[in-house]
Amino acid sequence: MGCILLGTLIHIAILPFLDLTLSACNATLGIIFAMILASTFLGERFIWQYDLVAMVFIAIGCVTMVLNANKHEVIYTDQEIIDLIFSPTSVIFTATCLFLIFLNNCLLRNMVKNLRQFEINVDKFTKQH
Repeated sequence: MGCILLGTLIHIAILPFLDLTLSACNATLGIIFAMILASTFLGERFIWQYDLVAMVFIAIGCVTMVLNANKHEVIYTDQEIIDLIFSPTSVIFTATCLFLIFLNNCLLRNMVKNLRQFEINVDKFTKQH
């Protein structure tokens, strides 16, 4: 969980310096590459009817983002970057991300606890019958 929080904070800190078009395209290509790696090394089944269609739509979305991207470079001063980072929108975004990460962690722990209880109940039921 600490790595997720650290990654989110670093991501938010570099957003003013980052071209979001490149970031989004990098993320979409990462998804396609992960699909290929999962099929190759983890033995995941590649279902052409679903996976190929998903890869095509992801690639189309990536190309659409690049074609519609703002081509003008914007240069910010140090003070403008600080103002952007501490603006209400950025603060709310950061707080929301951290809250959702915390909520996700809590829900995951609860689900794992319930899963373990379910496994215990199944073992008890199996021994009784």
